[in-house]
Amino acid sequence: MGSFGFSLPIKRQEGNCPQFLRVKTTSRYYEGGGEHTVIPDTLPITGIAKYRSGNKKTAEYEASLKPEFANCKGQILPTPDHPYRVQLANGKLLFRLELPPDTPAHPSLITYRAILTGRPYIRWAIAD
Repeated sequence: MGSFGFSLPIKRQEGNCPQFLRVKTTSRYYEGGGEHTVIPDTLPITGIAKYRSGNKKTAEYEASLKPEFANCKGQILPTPDHPYRVQLANGKLLFRLELPPDTPAHPSLITYRAILTGRPYIRWAIAD
């Protein structure tokens, strides 16, 4: 099992924006696949997150930006390594995890979603 954190840079478009969003992850690999947990550390820049919507491939959370970032308009776009989309606008942060479409060799699904100490918490699994 591995656990680590990293920072995703926020591309500022206007206003006072934080420089990055810190993300904590854990991974557990087993024969035939792996299980991943992601916890975006939103609390330094937002209030308590709320779950908005999702399905077996997506999970979406929203939180109000702290007053010092309320005028921020920025984003983080997903990459092959980090399937997270973050929008900061209208005084809100929107965090979205979107898993890629299934292939015969690599099906995936979100297995658990919650709020953990005010932050989004998502667990997902993928077969290899």
